[in-house]
Amino acid sequence: MWKAGTYAAGGALTMAKVLSAVGVGVNRGLNEDVHVLVNPITWQNLNADQAALRQYDSSYSSKEAHNGTEGITYHGQNGKITVLSHPIIKEGEAMVLPLKKVKRIGACELSFKTPGSEDQMFRQLDSSAGVELRLYGNQAIFIETPARCVKITGIVNT
Repeated sequence: MWKAGTYAAGGALTMAKVLSAVGVGVNRGLNEDVHVLVNPITWQNLNADQAALRQYDSSYSSKEAHNGTEGITYHGQNGKITVLSHPIIKEGEAMVLPLKKVKRIGACELSFKTPGSEDQMFRQLDSSAGVELRLYGNQAIFIETPARCVKITGIVNT
């Protein structure tokens, strides 16, 4: 019950596949809101899928059309599922994460000061005209309940 789950999408990511992937986490104890981090191209496909499902009601105006969304939210057996686009997610993959269980841990917060000295933030370069700025830190990402996370693989974007 410590290892994270996986779900093979085997094609384009759809609402049904997102709900099935979250179901893998629910089967392992997931009972809270989650975020699904997807590649920007996958986000585009999900957004187009959502636009196709839109129904027009009395707020429809023939003068101006609005389409697209800033966020996609589904409601599933665990609660709220928020789909977010993130550029560091590899194309063809997605992650289901209960973000309330994700912590940043470590011995040193991010700092621009050199450890053990109170030097200036900017340092002159020895070999050329310019300055550099170094960021120090000693941190890691820690997930309290990794078994409730799901990695979605095999996403084929159109």
